[in-house]
Amino acid sequence: MLQERNNAAAGWISPLPGGAAEGDAWLSYWRGVCLFPTDMSRARNHLEKAFASFTAGGDAAGLYLSWAAIVDTYAFELDGWKRLDGCIASFDGLRKTHPLFPSRDVELIASSRMLIALTLRQTDRPQRVHGWLARVNALLQDKPSFEIQMDTVFCMSLYHLWKGEYHQNEILLERAEAEMANHPAPPFTVIRIRLMKGIHCWITARYGQAVSLLAEGIASAGRSGVHVFDSLLWSFRAAAELAPGNIAAAEQALKNQMRSSVETARALDIYFCHINAAWCALLKGNTDLAAKNLETIAARVARLGTPYYQALWNIGMAHVAFQQGHRRAAGTHARRALRLGQEMKSTVVEWYALTTRAYVLLHEGKEKEGLAALSRGLALARRYNYVHLEFYQPKVTRYLCARALAEGIEPEYVRGLIRTLKLSPPAEEDAGGIGTPAAGFRGAASVPERWPFPLRIFTTGRFEIIRDGRPLVFSGKVQKKPLELLKALIALGGANVPEERLIDTLWPDADGDLAHKSFEMTLSRLRRLLGGEGFITHSAGQLSIDPLSCRVDSLVLERILADSGKRPAASAGGLCEQAAGLYRGDFLPADSSLPGVASRRETLKNSLLRALLAAGREYERTGRWERAGECYLQGLAADELAEEFYQRLMICHRQSGNRAGAVRTYNRCRALLRERLGIEPSSQTKAIHSALLQQQ
Repeated sequence: MLQERNNAAAGWISPLPGGAAEGDAWLSYWRGVCLFPTDMSRARNHLEKAFASFTAGGDAAGLYLSWAAIVDTYAFELDGWKRLDGCIASFDGLRKTHPLFPSRDVELIASSRMLIALTLRQTDRPQRVHGWLARVNALLQDKPSFEIQMDTVFCMSLYHLWKGEYHQNEILLERAEAEMANHPAPPFTVIRIRLMKGIHCWITARYGQAVSLLAEGIASAGRSGVHVFDSLLWSFRAAAELAPGNIAAAEQALKNQMRSSVETARALDIYFCHINAAWCALLKGNTDLAAKNLETIAARVARLGTPYYQALWNIGMAHVAFQQGHRRAAGTHARRALRLGQEMKSTVVEWYALTTRAYVLLHEGKEKEGLAALSRGLALARRYNYVHLEFYQPKVTRYLCARALAEGIEPEYVRGLIRTLKLSPPAEEDAGGIGTPAAGFRGAASVPERWPFPLRIFTTGRFEIIRDGRPLVFSGKVQKKPLELLKALIALGGANVPEERLIDTLWPDADGDLAHKSFEMTLSRLRRLLGGEGFITHSAGQLSIDPLSCRVDSLVLERILADSGKRPAASAGGLCEQAAGLYRGDFLPADSSLPGVASRRETLKNSLLRALLAAGREYERTGRWERAGECYLQGLAADELAEEFYQRLMICHRQSGNRAGAVRTYNRCRALLRERLGIEPSSQTKAIHSALLQQQ
């Protein structure tokens, strides 16, 4: 058997005369082992006969080994794990009649199978499952045979994945890889380890490594004829393509998965086939197809009888129901998944259910509950470094990350997650799903202040470029022209700027060909300086700064101001205050001589002042004098000579009962106007001041 000569061994047993093979317990055992894993049903038939014979003879070694092999036939048959309940009950009986294991190896084999049986069927009894895990871990310290170690690794890896213990799983699989490097491993072992390591790499967002490992498993199955895991190998190959958005490659893997699952017709294979199909449909926006796939396997979920798969199905149903506009149903499915995760003490299921529930609650406008669920879920994610599972959708994760950053929830973990998944900032359509935008979401421009952009460019109050969190340091004249090109591009709006306009701005005296060559060379140097071509796109004779990878404060400021101008006055105030927070001073203060900068500077400042004045007047209209005063103070921070803001601020102080503050405001206004402009305050300003003095 260690030499993988199953057929040869079976051939020696079959011709024995007089039914010797049928009557001998050990021969029945080996006949069953020879048929594993190619024919689970026939293998189990022989093993059950062996178990009955060993029971009659009281052979403890035979009993435990044949029992363990029967568990294997159920576990790896990937269909109807409820039948393992009988195996668990049988084992409990064995422990009473044969409390002592005949050897440490037999104990480890039996204990590891008890672990997998409990993992598949009794995760709602976590203390019992963990007790057997601890026992298996202790037995592994005795350095059993390579074959027994590999069998045990699979059982433990499955447990760690379902519990969400990813760190322990990685250590376990690394140890298995090291052992395999020093031992010739049979195909069944190779395929299992490649499957489990491929799954681990997928859930930790190492997609290339996952695809490579799963491809190795598929190739090994093809060479050896061991096709037990073909459908699962293709399933997680599809998942490793779906997560990064490689839809075409995922669909090809899904076709192979479907072909394999049809051949086996096993419940787990068909389950994952429809799970992946539903996930793919969600990513493509076909929610009806996703719903049909999940509804198709509703009965099979019950047949499998495993809480982990039930929870995953409910999470899928929650996403589908939400996309269809059935938010109450979405909430119900998310709660069911959460209950299952808590019952089985699975932190990974609990995390996924909590974040799914948070997404639904926040879109229902239930801010307090939604943020509490998000906080609990992300605390688990940070602790165990979770990334995603099936049904991962970038727009959902973008939205949750944006809300978390806006609220200060696990900011370091969230920024790391964004970098790992290479998430772009959220778009407006990420917020609402079906119907109106979610409460608390203020638009794409409001959140990215804390988003970990690969590149940030500051142009108000200073000019600075931050790449991957570190300032770019420039030296020498060699950088002057590329930086001028960048500044001109920003000054001209940053999007769809004709190259001819940039050429005219920076090379006004050069002839056409020379100017164009200078432009191309300077653009190439600028891209190298910034760290890649993706930050600045050049298409159809136009240049644009990519807003998904590069954040320019003045461009974001303009988008916010434009957004506030389109909204009703009652809802524009918050956006105006955000805009003021972005404005740190004059636009490109050291580059007044660069064409277009001076006019852009005035336009930006004046737009901000108009927006703040409008927001302040709206606050005044509704009697919110302190909020109005804050707007006027922000306006004065942008332009301390804007006399109208002093007037409105004086009125706000007066209405709030702060006459001293109003007088100080007037005195500041008068002093600055005299010092900077050599003029007195206007008659209107003086009239407000006189009214204050009379009241006093």
